[in-house]
Amino acid sequence: MLHLYSGNYIERNTVNLLFVSESGTKLKLFENDRLITDIQSARFNKDNSYILNKNLYSVVSQDSNSDGFLNKKDQVDLYVSDYNGQNLKLIFENINELETIGDNKLLVTADELSGVEIYIYHVISEKKIKLDISIE
Repeated sequence: MLHLYSGNYIERNTVNLLFVSESGTKLKLFENDRLITDIQSARFNKDNSYILNKNLYSVVSQDSNSDGFLNKKDQVDLYVSDYNGQNLKLIFENINELETIGDNKLLVTADELSGVEIYIYHVISEKKIKLDISIE
């Protein structure tokens, strides 16, 4: 089992990740540094949690509130990659909340032009299902 990190060091000032294979091949996660506010690393067994076949990254790319700092008060986007950092992909912009609700299944709350929207995201199929949260 590959563990990307242990402990809470990811909570402060992590601006990129470097993946190194057993053969020494290196892969930088992002071409340009950005603030990584949270990581959920791939989990391939159910040790008190759900299975997650990919890594998830909550990332701040720009100072969206113009306070001069990149922090959790800025727009947070959600990225996904393979366990080894390959195939990085932006899957949601401007997320508020993220919760794993089943094996390879996420509940994502995001701000959009129309207001707050809630989605179920299937990690393996990459399928997004927008939930109807209207009161009508």
